[in-house]
Amino acid sequence: METQNQSRESSDQPPLVGENQERLVSTQQALIIGISHYQNGFQSLQNATRDAEAMADMLKDAYGFTQLSGQTALLNEGATYSKVREVIVDSLQAASEETRWLFYFAGHGTVVEEQGYLLPTNAVRGDLETYLSLRWLLDECQKSACGEILILLDACYSGRMLVRPQDLDDRLPEGGNRHRVRQVITSGNPDQPVLDGGGSGHSIFTQSLLEALRGWAGIHELNGEVRFTRLLDHLVFEIPGRLRNLGLSAALQQPVGGNLHGSLRYDFIFQPVVPRLNPETVRGTRSADPGRRLENLSRLPDEIKQDTRLRPLAVELTVQHLKSEPGPNTPMLVTDTLSYEPTSEVRAQAARTLGFLNDPVSLAPLLASLNDTPLVSRAAIRALGQLNQPEAARPLLNKLQKASEDLFLDLIDAIGMIGDYPVILEALQEAFRRGNLIPFIGPDFPESLTGLPDRATLVRGLAQREGQPTNTSLASAATTTMGNSQSRYTFTSFLKQALENSLVQPGEIYQALVQLKVPIWLSGAYDGLLGRALNANEIISGMDIQYWKLNRPTVIRLVGDISRPASLVVTETDLEKLRENEGDRQLLVSYLRNALKGKVVLFLGYDPNSPDFEYLVKYVLNTHLTQPEVRAFLNWPGGQMKHIWGGFPIYPIQQEEVALVKALRMDA
Repeated sequence: METQNQSRESSDQPPLVGENQERLVSTQQALIIGISHYQNGFQSLQNATRDAEAMADMLKDAYGFTQLSGQTALLNEGATYSKVREVIVDSLQAASEETRWLFYFAGHGTVVEEQGYLLPTNAVRGDLETYLSLRWLLDECQKSACGEILILLDACYSGRMLVRPQDLDDRLPEGGNRHRVRQVITSGNPDQPVLDGGGSGHSIFTQSLLEALRGWAGIHELNGEVRFTRLLDHLVFEIPGRLRNLGLSAALQQPVGGNLHGSLRYDFIFQPVVPRLNPETVRGTRSADPGRRLENLSRLPDEIKQDTRLRPLAVELTVQHLKSEPGPNTPMLVTDTLSYEPTSEVRAQAARTLGFLNDPVSLAPLLASLNDTPLVSRAAIRALGQLNQPEAARPLLNKLQKASEDLFLDLIDAIGMIGDYPVILEALQEAFRRGNLIPFIGPDFPESLTGLPDRATLVRGLAQREGQPTNTSLASAATTTMGNSQSRYTFTSFLKQALENSLVQPGEIYQALVQLKVPIWLSGAYDGLLGRALNANEIISGMDIQYWKLNRPTVIRLVGDISRPASLVVTETDLEKLRENEGDRQLLVSYLRNALKGKVVLFLGYDPNSPDFEYLVKYVLNTHLTQPEVRAFLNWPGGQMKHIWGGFPIYPIQQEEVALVKALRMDA
């Protein structure tokens, strides 16, 4: 085989560029295969199908290839051994000198007795009759009359395609066709497994390949063509750098490629059907020189004036640099895109980019985009939240009061990020009006509001009784107490005695909460005052759900009730069981998730600085809920607090509790 370096150094060969421009290509065909899920026990992959779908879209939309398997790639169960072989054989036999044929495979590869194989979706472990032989694929390519063939393999050990010396001679066979091209690029060398990830939802190899074909690498000619030799050079040098950026060895995965058959004076060519930016400008944005990078980023607004179809690529390219290195003209490029770009996907990308820039100059164009299509509007809403400008709060509220449910949580999120309390209050009122507000009542209200001791008082009482430090959490104090006595009863009896409420009337805060008329409540308090005040159904375990009455509000008692000691969730071990969704709690947690989806949770009576609150977020919210499903606010009048616990954002409010609850009732 001629190595890549040898092909560039051969002095008796004419230059590669422009050598086969006279070739007539009448048909461009691509067979794209992506297998993430296998039928017979092979490990699933995360990105193979996404890789194949993205390649199919790229080749169709940017280069005009026809998909041999129909409208899209062969994916998962569609990529059987017989189907893949059938499409390969039929298409290569029908191909002519005017055919350009590309084969791409993302999935598992293996090596058996020094021979390489690709695994179809129905491959049977150890049965070579169900594996796709790379030797067979090479033979089919050699027999075909097809003018140009390129094989792209993103699979383990796919470099085995390049280890048959007798088939890798670059000399022309006697009577051979000088215009035949047979070339291959594999994601790793013959002995390497390769990464399934490493890119943004793609493998590191396919991510680099897609970006190069999109025009981000600047390896294309002035007319937009991408040639095999330059593509291979780029991938060979690009992927080791990306591996280093991931903290991995550059030698972990080394793409290889070369000519399977034919003359080195010809290349497989990607001829775009869409315009491309000047490659010199693109290469300049990738320069190691910061001055040159910024200079070329600043040229992009002028470049897209030549052809407005270049705007999507210019915006995408700009995004790659903006987080750490915004240029002087890049905000203008992106804000102009919001105003003039006809494609909503590109306008949405521009809006997201302005959020990353966090430049106040973005405020006006983002506000104007609130009434764009839902896709652009959502991107503008999120960007305005990131921008965190008080002037955006009221327009976002106006949008919220008229918005569909699809945008409701995004608007709540942006308003919470800005943190303007009068606007937050009106947003919570709107959530209340829509039935989207769920109060989550905690155990940290002062005794003056409830009539019972708060959690901090319980900790001090227990610690003093057991001779423990008073500056600890209730979970830790309970664990120590139960460990010392070898009995759970020691703690639960203390809790029951301290919170006995049969003669206690619900305090001022409960009297205010009752007026909210909310159908679903959450409670992290061990007493039953909330349920008694509301005359509510109380769900302490999954079995309670079958007994509730539809004409009453429902309180989900996440931490149990002192009247049922076995139900109490106090220690980290108890919370761990809640996280693991075990036993009778499974139905309760399932109901909780369904009740909270699409809702706004308002934490009341929780000290955010308490370790016990940290446990609640860690074991319940971060486990059973995610940000796309729910938004949350927490009111705590007692000092500063953070607004993100783990990955779960909770936006802070600092108001007197009873006044806040009364303010939520718009008729109060």
